[in-house]
Amino acid sequence: MKDPSDIISIPADELFKLVFGADHKALIQFINSVFQKTYDVNADPLSISNTAFVNSKTFDQIYGDFMFSIRSDFYHLEFQTQFDKTMILRIFSYGSAKANETAMTESDEPLIFVFPQPLVIYLEENSNISDELKAYLKVANSQLVEFTVPIIKIWKWPAYDLIEREWYLLIPFTLIMYRKKFERVNGIQKYKDEFIKAYRYLMALISDLSAHGKISRALEGTLYGATKNLANYLNEKYIKDPSFGLEVKTEMAEAFRTIWDDLRDEGRLEERKKAELEKAEILKKAEKDREAAKQAEEAAKQKIEAAQQETEAAKQKIEAAQQETEAAKQKIEAAQQETEAAKQVIKLEEQRKLISIRNLKQRQLSNEEIASILDLPVEKVEQVS
Repeated sequence: MKDPSDIISIPADELFKLVFGADHKALIQFINSVFQKTYDVNADPLSISNTAFVNSKTFDQIYGDFMFSIRSDFYHLEFQTQFDKTMILRIFSYGSAKANETAMTESDEPLIFVFPQPLVIYLEENSNISDELKAYLKVANSQLVEFTVPIIKIWKWPAYDLIEREWYLLIPFTLIMYRKKFERVNGIQKYKDEFIKAYRYLMALISDLSAHGKISRALEGTLYGATKNLANYLNEKYIKDPSFGLEVKTEMAEAFRTIWDDLRDEGRLEERKKAELEKAEILKKAEKDREAAKQAEEAAKQKIEAAQQETEAAKQKIEAAQQETEAAKQKIEAAQQETEAAKQVIKLEEQRKLISIRNLKQRQLSNEEIASILDLPVEKVEQVS
C-alpha cells in the first residue's frame, strides 16, 4: 500500500489514476451512481485494465487514462482539464483497441467486440464543452449506429452534491476550477480567501466522511494527499502565500502519519479478523465434515440393518422352503407307505382267493361254479392247479 504522505508532486494524470484506483468499493459506488448500476460493492470483482495500445497507423504507443472491469463489464474514464475537439476520436480509438484486445470467440462462432462504457470528466469550465460527445458509426449496408459518451462537468457539482451522489473520488479535483479564476484580472486577490476556505472545507469534509464510515481510512489518506497536492500546486503557482504553503506542507503531515499508523493498525486488525474468519471457516468445515461423516455412518448403519433384515427374511424364506420340502417329503413317504400297504392288501387278497379256489376245486366244483362263487373270471380260476 502506498504511504499517503508520498502523494505530493505527481503529474495530474497519475494523480487521477492513483485516486480512482485507490479504493475499489468507492469506484464501484461511483459507477453505480453515474450509470444507474447495481453492482455489489462488497462482492463484485473489479479489475484495473491495461490502457496502453498501439496506433494502427503510426505504430506509436497510445494511452487511455483509466480502464477497468466490474464483473465482465468494461469501463473507460478520461480526465480532461481543457476542451479537446478530438476527444470523441480518441475515445473511439481507445475503445476499439480494448474491444480488439478482449475480443471473444468460441470455435466457429463470430467474434464479439465489446466496447468499454466511456465517460469523460472535464475539470475546467469551457463553453465549447457539450453535455455529451456523440458520433455515428456506419457499417456497409446497415443503419447508422449512435456512439455517445456522457460527460461530467465537475465545476457544476459542489462538494456536497458529490457526497450525495457518492462521487467521493472527485472531491479533491474541485480545487482545479480555481486555476482559471486565479488567471483572471485580479483573480488571485479576489479568490485567494475563497480558495483557502475551500481547501480547509474539503479536508474537514474528507475527515468527516471517514469518521462516519462513508470512506475507508486508506481512501481518506489518498484523498487528503490528492487535495494537498493540488492545493500546494495552486499556491506555489498563483497565490504564493507562505503561511498557507506551510499549512499545506506541514500541518497535515501529522495527520498523514496518524492515518498511516491507523492503516497499519487496521491492517493488523484486519489480519486478525481474517485469521479468525479462517479459523471459524475451518471449524465450520470440520463441523460440517463431522456432520457429514455422522450422516454417512448413520446411512451405512441403516444399510447394514436393512441388509441384515433382508438376510433374516431370506433365511426365514429358506427355512420355510426347507419346511415345505420336508413336509412334501413326508407326504411322499406317506403316500409310498400307503401304496405299499395297498399292495400288501392286494397280495393278501390274491392269496386268499388262490386258497379259496384250491379249496373249492378239492370239493370237485367246476371252474365256472368257482368263478361264479368268487366273482372271478373263469380264466383266472383255470390258471390255478
